[in-house]
Amino acid sequence: MIRIKDTCRFRILRKEMWCLFDLIEAAFKLIGKDATITCGTNGHAGTDPHYHGYALDFRCNDLTEEEEKVVIGYIEEHVDRAFYYVFHENDGQPEEHIHIQVRKAIWPGLQKKG
Repeated sequence: MIRIKDTCRFRILRKEMWCLFDLIEAAFKLIGKDATITCGTNGHAGTDPHYHGYALDFRCNDLTEEEEKVVIGYIEEHVDRAFYYVFHENDGQPEEHIHIQVRKAIWPGLQKKG
């Protein structure tokens, strides 16, 4: 299951992100936990991938180091890494999360397609 943090907002969410939901859910299912989206478009400026609907953040500060490795490893193994960028952000901080985004160089072509 994918949960959404109550403060998370979506001005827009691109189809290129929606199509990752099954993958994200499968990654978290491997460790027996639900995924939680902590950030959509909220709190980001106009140049940020979140603002344009090309990025999502998922909670991981409640995961063990081994669980983080399993989740991130699974996502990286199954996602098109030429198209998406996946990384562990703010390790050890209260706002620690897994960030997934469409690579910025790809946005112009996607926006032309509509």
